[in-house]
Amino acid sequence: METSSKLSSEALLNFIHYKDKSDLYYENGIKFLETRPEKASEFFWGSFVLALKALAITRNIRLTEHKEVIDYMYEFVKEIKKEYLRKYIRNMKGLHQNFYEANFTSNEVSDYLHDLNALFKEIKRYYPKEEDIDLSKTTF
Repeated sequence: METSSKLSSEALLNFIHYKDKSDLYYENGIKFLETRPEKASEFFWGSFVLALKALAITRNIRLTEHKEVIDYMYEFVKEIKKEYLRKYIRNMKGLHQNFYEANFTSNEVSDYLHDLNALFKEIKRYYPKEEDIDLSKTTF
């Protein structure tokens, strides 16, 4: 699973879209953390999924289904040889479930941020470098 050094215009636009949306969802999760932890959970889950989609699109992989996203993350963890991240993936699934069941307090959702940030750190290490992204050939 290697990042393509030459992204098509469409892939580049999708990468930027997913990356920016992931960042926005994370910020929204922080905003809702104290008042609506179930909403914050869903924003954090969405941020995680979008970060994965951003990574996948740089490898010419389009993730469209829930199972594909999780399977891709487990493959990625295996590839980078950081199996301990598997626990964090399971915790992200718990955040997603919390949106529907609203079982977690703000403090409990906050506890999951360590796991989410650890996953982000690894995912973003494999994003294309800014100097490798040429927007001059892309039409918006």
